Amino acid sequence: MERGWLEQKQEFYTIEDNRKAVEPVFNIALFLFAFFLLLVSYVQFQGKKEPFFEWFNLGLGLFSLGFFFFRKHFSPLFKSLYLVVLGMVSIVLSFWDKGVASTGPVLLATIYMLSLVCFNLRLSMTFVAFVMAGITAQAFCVRQGIMHFDINLAHRLNDFGFWIPAILNLGAFFILSTALIHILKNRMVGHFHSQQELLEDLKNRKEQLEYIAFHDPLTGLKNRNSFLSLLKNKDREKTQEWGYVFLVDIRNFSTINSLLGPKTADRVLQILVVDIANELSVPHVFCRLGGDRFAIWTAYINKQQARERIEEFRSKIASKMAEQINSYQIELYFSGAEYRGWEEGHTALGCLENAELAMMVCKQQKKSGFLFYEDEVVQQEEENRALKTELEKAMEKKDFCILYQRKVDVRTERTIGLEALSRLLGKDGHFISPGAFIPVLRENNMMVPFGFTVLELVFQDFSRLAKLYGPELKISVNISPLQFLSSGFPEKVKELVTRFALPPTSIVLEITEDVFVGDFAKIQGIIKDLRNFGLGLSIDDFGCGFSSFSYVGQLEFDELKIDKSFIDNIEQEKKQLDLVASICHVGHTLGAHVVAEGVENQNQLSLLKEVCCDSVQGYYYSRPEPLEYYETLEEHL
Repeated sequence: MERGWLEQKQEFYTIEDNRKAVEPVFNIALFLFAFFLLLVSYVQFQGKKEPFFEWFNLGLGLFSLGFFFFRKHFSPLFKSLYLVVLGMVSIVLSFWDKGVASTGPVLLATIYMLSLVCFNLRLSMTFVAFVMAGITAQAFCVRQGIMHFDINLAHRLNDFGFWIPAILNLGAFFILSTALIHILKNRMVGHFHSQQELLEDLKNRKEQLEYIAFHDPLTGLKNRNSFLSLLKNKDREKTQEWGYVFLVDIRNFSTINSLLGPKTADRVLQILVVDIANELSVPHVFCRLGGDRFAIWTAYINKQQARERIEEFRSKIASKMAEQINSYQIELYFSGAEYRGWEEGHTALGCLENAELAMMVCKQQKKSGFLFYEDEVVQQEEENRALKTELEKAMEKKDFCILYQRKVDVRTERTIGLEALSRLLGKDGHFISPGAFIPVLRENNMMVPFGFTVLELVFQDFSRLAKLYGPELKISVNISPLQFLSSGFPEKVKELVTRFALPPTSIVLEITEDVFVGDFAKIQGIIKDLRNFGLGLSIDDFGCGFSSFSYVGQLEFDELKIDKSFIDNIEQEKKQLDLVASICHVGHTLGAHVVAEGVENQNQLSLLKEVCCDSVQGYYYSRPEPLEYYETLEEHL
C-alpha cells in the first residue's frame, strides 16, 4: 500500500521540487568540479604541454570557484544547467584529446549522475543515448582512420577492438546506474515529500489548537484567553490609549438553562452574540469569557457616550431575543470600567477586574441595567463577600431565622395556615432580607442546599406550631425553580417529611410560574409525584410570571395565590378588582383555594370578600414573626 501511495504522489512531483530537495548535492558537486579543474590545470602546467587545455581548465576552474562562492544568488536549475553544460564541454575536449585514457569517462559518469538527479527518467535516458551515440561515433572515426591519438598514448586507443568493450562497459554502467539511482531518488523524494506533508499537517494541527485555545466553539468568538492576551499586550506596550471594558451577562441564565434546557440556552447565547455584534458600530473586540458572560473592548469614546449607547441597544437586544425564545423575556446586565493607559498604576487587566466587580454588584441589585465601576462598587463588593461568608457559616450551622406570616379565612377570620419566610440575622442583630442575600446564594450556586436547609428548619418547628393552631394547620414553604427542578427533589422532600414524622397534607410547597417554562412533562411528573404522596402544591405570585391559563389548566394544584401587585389598586381601579374577581373564578373552577397576598387594610379585605376570595395574607392581620412570638399570644385561632 505504501509503495502505491508513493507512486501516486510522484505524479505530482516536479523537476523543480527534485532540484530543491538535492540542492546541497549541487553545491558539493560545484565545489569538486572547480577543485579538480584547478588540480588538472596545475598538473598540466607542470608538464608544460598542451597550453590550450591548461589555460582552458584553469579559467574554467577559477570561474567555477567564483560561481561556488556566489551560489546563493543562483537557482538550483541554473546550477544544474551550468554543471551539465560546462561538464559536457570538458568531457568532449577530454575525449577528443585523450579518448578513454584520461579524465573523460570519470567526468562523464559524474555529469551523468547529476543528470539523474536533475532530470526525470525520460530525460536521463535521452542523455544516455546521446552520450553513447557520441562515443560510438568516436569509435567509428578511429576505425575509419579519421581520428588518431598521440603516439605517447597506448596503441590500443587507435584499435577499434578496444572501443567495443569500453562502449559495452559504459552502456552497462549507464543502464544499471539509471535504474538504481532512479529507484533511490524516487524513494528519497517520496520520503522528502511525506516529511513535508507531515510538517504541513503538524502546522495545520498547531493552527487548529491555537484556534481552539483562543476561540469559543459555540459562538465562534474569541475566548477569555484571547481577551486576557489583548489586555496583557496593552499593559506590556504601555499604550496611552483611552478605552473601556464592558461586560454583558444574562439575568438568571442558570434558571433559563434549567427550565428551557441546554439547547435553548445555547441558542440564547448565539442569538445574543449576533444581536450585539450587529449593534456595535465603533471599533471593538468582542469575546465570550465563559458561560453567559461576554466582554467588549472599545476605545475612543467618553463615558457618557458609552452609557447612552449601551442603554440604547440593551433594550433593542432584549426585545429581539424575546421574539425568538418562546416569548421568554430576556434581561441583560451590563457593567463597564474605564481604562486610562497614561495613568500610573492603571492597567487593562485591572480594568477587567473592576468591570467584574461592577457586574457582581449589578447582579446583586436583582435588576437588569448598566453599572459603571466607581469607588462605591469596591465597598459593595466587600459587603457582598462578607455576606457570602455569613451565609456559608449559616448554612453550615443551619442558623437561619424562620419567620411565619398568618393566612386568615376571610369569612371566619381564623388562622388556617402559616407561610414560612427565611431571614438571616446580621452581626448587628438586625435581619437581612432575602432581597439582599438571595442574589449572593444564586451567584455562588447555593440556592438548592439553602432551600433544603429551610425545609428542615420549618419541619422542626411544625410540632410546636400544631400545638398552637391544631393538627389541621397547613405550613407553606417557598421552593425556588432551581430547587424544584433539581435532581431527586421529590425523593428528598418525602425523605424529610418521613424523618420528621409529619402529616404530608399539612405541608404546602409554593412554586412560582417561572417553573412552567421548562420541560412541562417533567414538571407534571414532579407535581403528580408530590401530590400522590399527600403534599399540597400552591402557585405563588400568580399573574406575574411567564405561564398561561393553558398550562395552569393542565396542572393539579391545591392553592392559587394572587400577587400583591393586583391587590394594591383594587380600591381605586374597578378594572383591577374585576381582574382579581376573574382570577378567583379561575381558581375555583380548577378546584383550588384562592389566597390574596399583601392585604393591608379593611377596605381591601371587604372587597376581596365580595369577589369570593377564600383567604388573605398581609400586614392587616400580621407581619412575619418568629415562632416564639406566636407562642406568647393568648389567642391563636
